[in-house]
Amino acid sequence: MVDEENFRLVGGFNDIFIVIACGLLLFSSLWVVQAFNDSLGYLVFAALSWGLSDVFVLKRKMALPAIVLLLGFVGGVFAFSESLLGGDMPSSAIISTSLSTLAAYLHWRRFQVPITVAVGTGAALALLASIAISVFPQSPTVLLSSLFVCGCLAFLFCYVLGCCRYASCDT
Repeated sequence: MVDEENFRLVGGFNDIFIVIACGLLLFSSLWVVQAFNDSLGYLVFAALSWGLSDVFVLKRKMALPAIVLLLGFVGGVFAFSESLLGGDMPSSAIISTSLSTLAAYLHWRRFQVPITVAVGTGAALALLASIAISVFPQSPTVLLSSLFVCGCLAFLFCYVLGCCRYASCDT
């Protein structure tokens, strides 16, 4: 049909084997390099995720490895910044989530993986929630309220993005 989108997440067992091999490479390199330095291990993890994305996203056009490597890259950037900043200060969560949002944007600009928009939105909303929690650290309802607001913003963002993509943005 005209309205249906033909999308295959897994093209065959090759995609699954590549994801397993990428996971083995990423986590084994993290384990080996963390023996010397924690922060350097996360940096290598993120850099390898980016490099593997060059091969499996740009050249091979594989969907499942693209998603896994995107999550590895953004998660690696977050873990790297958290390990550098210590993770105990309220500002470290703000800086880490902002760097993760920037990492998702850079990944989108380079690879154009559609799910990057969702990961970037999640990172940006985590940034807003971490700002709200750092402003009101003693309030127990701030976390739930900020998550509710962030969820509403996510649905609004998806609605506006969907309207602008499939209809005229003039209305």
